[in-house]
Amino acid sequence: MISSLFRIKINPVMADAIKQCRPHFINAAVFSFFINMLSLAPTLYMLQVYGRVVSTGSMTTLIYITLMLIVSLIALSFLDSVRSRLLMRSGMRLDKVLVGNVLNHLYARIGNGRQATNAGLLREFDTFKQTLSGQGMVALFDLPWIFLFVGLCFILHPVLGWMTVGGGVALGIITWLSERASYRYITQAAENMQKAYTRQEATTQRADVVRALGMRRALVNQQLEERHSALDDQVKANLSVGGYTTSSKFLRQLLQSISLGVGAYLAVQQEISAGAIFAASLLMARALMPMEQVISNWRSLIRGYNAFRTIDKALAEDATKAVTSLPRPKAVLEVEGLSIVHAEQKAYILQNITFRVGPGEMLGIAGVSGAGKSTLARVLVGCDGYEIGAIRVDGAERKDWDPEVLAKYIGYLPQDPTLFPGTVRDNICRFESGDSDEIDELVIAAAKLAGVHDMVLQLSNGYNTLLNMNGQGLSGGQAQRVALARALYRDPPILVLDEPNAYQDQAGEIALINAMNGVCARGGAVIVIAHRAMVLDRVTRLMMLANGRVAFLGTPAQYAEAMKKQQASNATPTSLAPITGGKAAN
Repeated sequence: MISSLFRIKINPVMADAIKQCRPHFINAAVFSFFINMLSLAPTLYMLQVYGRVVSTGSMTTLIYITLMLIVSLIALSFLDSVRSRLLMRSGMRLDKVLVGNVLNHLYARIGNGRQATNAGLLREFDTFKQTLSGQGMVALFDLPWIFLFVGLCFILHPVLGWMTVGGGVALGIITWLSERASYRYITQAAENMQKAYTRQEATTQRADVVRALGMRRALVNQQLEERHSALDDQVKANLSVGGYTTSSKFLRQLLQSISLGVGAYLAVQQEISAGAIFAASLLMARALMPMEQVISNWRSLIRGYNAFRTIDKALAEDATKAVTSLPRPKAVLEVEGLSIVHAEQKAYILQNITFRVGPGEMLGIAGVSGAGKSTLARVLVGCDGYEIGAIRVDGAERKDWDPEVLAKYIGYLPQDPTLFPGTVRDNICRFESGDSDEIDELVIAAAKLAGVHDMVLQLSNGYNTLLNMNGQGLSGGQAQRVALARALYRDPPILVLDEPNAYQDQAGEIALINAMNGVCARGGAVIVIAHRAMVLDRVTRLMMLANGRVAFLGTPAQYAEAMKKQQASNATPTSLAPITGGKAAN
C-alpha cells in the first residue's frame, strides 16, 4: 500500500471531491501543530518542577506553573476535539459531494453480471468515509511531528536523541513488515466478505421461493462456507498484524522505561538535570506514539485505502464524453449489425441483428427459449451495453444520447414487471418530482392509455396504494398492467414490451392490444416480444430469432406462407417455429 501511494492517478470526479475536502484537512493539520506543541506541557512542567520548585522551594512558582499546565491541557483537549470534528466534517463533505456519483454509478453500471463487483460500492464508500475520521487518520496527522520530539530529545542529550531515533527506525521496520504480512489477507478477506454479502442479499430478496423449493438448508450451508472462507482470511490478517502491534507496544514501553535508566545515569554523571530524566521518558513516548497508533490502526487504514481505490476505479468508468441535447425523436429505431458476446462463455448471444421500425409500425419478435429476445430488448432500451453494431434513435446512435433523456422517449416493460417500494402513482410516474398537479394528470393519462385506470381505483387506496418491493400487494397481472402504464408515461414515441401478456387474462390482453394500437395510431412505434397469436397476429411485421440470429423478418402473412412451405417439404422446423395460441416459455 505504501509504495502504491506514490503512483496514484485519481480520476477527475474523485480528485474534485478530495479538493473540496482539502480545507478541512489543512485546518486539521494546523490544529495538529498546536496540539503537538501543547502536548509538550507535561514535559515542560516536569522540568520546571525539578529545576525551579524543588531546588528553590517556591510554592508560588508551583501554583503558577500548575495553572499553566491545567490551561494547556484544557486547550489541548479542546483542540483535539475540534480536530476530530474537522475530520468528521470532511467525511460529511465527501458524502455530500460524492455519494450522488456513487449511486449514479450503481444504477448505471449494475447489470451484465457486474452485480458482485458493484453492489457493495456504497458500503465501500462508507468505509472510506469512516477511515477519514478514524484514529488512523489522526495518527497520520501526528506522524510528521515525530521530528520535533526527536529534536527535543537531542537537545536534552544526544544519547537520548539517538535512542529515540533507533526506536523510530525499529517501529518503521515493524510497520513495513506489518504491511507485507497483512495487506494480501486484509484485501482478500474484504473481497470474499463482499461477495458473501452480495449473494446473501440477493438470496434473501427471494426467500419465499427458497422456502417453497426446499433450498433453505442448501443455501444456508453455501453461505456459511463463503463466510467461513472470508473469516479465515480475516483471522490470518488479524494474527499477522496482531504480532506486530504487540511488538510495537512492547518496544515503546521498553524504550520509555530504559530511557529512565539512561536518564538517571546521565543525571548521576551530571550531564542532565534530575527533571530531564522524566522529561526524556515523556518525550520519547510522545515521539513513538503516532507510529504505534498507525500500526494499531493498520487494518482500518488498509480497508480505507482499498475502499478509496475501489471507488476511484468505479467512478473512472463513468468518465463519458459530453452529449448534445437532442430534440424529441420521431418513432424511428434502427438496428445495424448488432452483436452481443457473452464475456465468460466467449459465445454470441446476438449476432448481426439488423432491422428498422418506424412511425405507426408494430414489430413482433418471437423465438424459442434462449434465442436472445429479452437480451435484444434490454440492449435496445439501454439496460445493457453493446460494442458491435449500432442502435439509432431518429438517426442518432444510442450512445450519443443522454441515457436519462432517451429513457423518457423509449417506454419499456420488462419481462418481470419490477415495481419498486412506493405508491402506485410513484411507480407509474417513475418517482418523478416536480409540479404535483401536472404529474397527477400525466399519471392518470398513462393509466387510461394502459387501460388500468378503473383497476387502480378499485385498490384499497387508489393511486396512493403502497406497494412493497417487486409490486408485492398486487397480483402478477395487476403489477404487469401498472408497469405497462409506467412504460406509457409521458406517451413515449417508441415502446418496447417484453412478454407483456405473460400474466394477463383475456381482459388484460385486450387492454394491452388497445394500448399498442393506440401508440401506433398516435404515430409511435411498438416492439413487442410475445408467443401468443392474439398479440402477434396484430403486428405489422414479424421477426423470428433462432440461436441469436434473425431467422425470419417479414409480415405475418409471409411467415404463414413460409411455414406452409416448410410443412409441405416435411422439413424439421429448426429455424421457424409455429406461433401458438397459448403462452410458450421464453
